[in-house]
Amino acid sequence: MSRLPSLLGRARRRAGQAAVFVAMILFTLVIFLALATNIGIVVNDKIRMQNTADLASYAAAYSEAQVLNNLVYLNGMIADTVSQCRSTLVSSSPYVDCLCQYESPVAEAVIEACKVALDPLILQFVAAANYTASVTPALQRGYSTAEANFEGTRSQTSFMETLPGSPTFMGQYWINYSTHYMGGGSFPAIASYTQANSIQVNYAHLTFCPGPNCSCCIPYLYYPQDSFRGWFYKDNSDPEIWVEGRVFGTPKKQFLDVQYSGGYFGASATGGDDLLYAYAVAKPYEGSVGPTVTGNPNADWTIGPLYSPGPGSLMPDKEGDLGMVEEYRARLAGLNEALEGGSAPTDLARMDGAMLGKMWNVAYFKH
Repeated sequence: MSRLPSLLGRARRRAGQAAVFVAMILFTLVIFLALATNIGIVVNDKIRMQNTADLASYAAAYSEAQVLNNLVYLNGMIADTVSQCRSTLVSSSPYVDCLCQYESPVAEAVIEACKVALDPLILQFVAAANYTASVTPALQRGYSTAEANFEGTRSQTSFMETLPGSPTFMGQYWINYSTHYMGGGSFPAIASYTQANSIQVNYAHLTFCPGPNCSCCIPYLYYPQDSFRGWFYKDNSDPEIWVEGRVFGTPKKQFLDVQYSGGYFGASATGGDDLLYAYAVAKPYEGSVGPTVTGNPNADWTIGPLYSPGPGSLMPDKEGDLGMVEEYRARLAGLNEALEGGSAPTDLARMDGAMLGKMWNVAYFKH
């Protein structure tokens, strides 16, 4: 009986040691669980932030693609008007009268009516291409998309619109235009457009009237010429318009702090300061079709007939500087994908990062 208290005491001591051991194991498991949870939240935030940059850039590029499609449509209306005017001028030719003058009043009235019809279309194109009507709404759509995807990121999002050399910078692209009767001007635009201002039109004019009352006329065939101000074409042979987006920083998270105040994953209990970039373009459906490249099928539209120098013969006139691509779409791209029309995306990212206190080697940027 004397051994029983000794055995009970030893059992109690062993039980106490086991409890301490179990407590240590449980504490360790809780720590690892917290770390795993923290890392999961951090990684999820990084993915959400990158998705935010991607979606915001794509939304802006998609909006610009819609603008470009509208410009293609308006440009086509200008070209169709020119084509109809040319066809009208040659359909009833030669214009015959006995006024003994070089020009036909009837044909000249047709030309004036065509100029009147073209001016509103030219102004409509300029209004649609203007920066405030094209790029600004696209950027607003991008900002709204960023906020909708990750609440609190609107103020941290940028599309490089304050950096010269960016396609979204006001002043990177310009449109210069002139009308027949409504003046002209120059405005920042979604792309640099040049206007065709010497679109030739002509007709045949016969100064001869059969009958006894036409004693003053000497039969002679003239080919009076005039020119229209008309459609627009992009100065840049690469038709793609691109948008670079950036989301800076991450919201604070209320979880166990693992002494991680920033970095590539971009989140911590105190908030992160990462810069996550995305790159999207508005481009033609059929690849990089240069709208001003000589010999391109899109740059070889037939715009109505003209009279050739010889009497009685017509020749189709092909304008080599029209060539607007037919339809645009949006797509995401890589930061190292080289496109024309502005500074390289990595250069803009480097400048943007430097403005926010980030110095890095953009050669390592991947997407």
